[in-house]
Amino acid sequence: MSNPRPRIVMLVHNNVKGDSRVQKQARSIAALGWDVTLLGVSPAAAASPATSAARRSS
Repeated sequence: MSNPRPRIVMLVHNNVKGDSRVQKQARSIAALGWDVTLLGVSPAAAASPATSAARRSS
């Protein structure tokens, strides 16, 4: 039985698509043999009243 690739999830509170810093980090980690999942907040979700209210209550 072979060893599975290690996994990492990167969470960012912005739009991953425009964040070159996060993309570069993810590519570097993937080049080391990791499975990388990027999760970010879309611009529309970040500006929604429900998201803002949830942030204030936590």
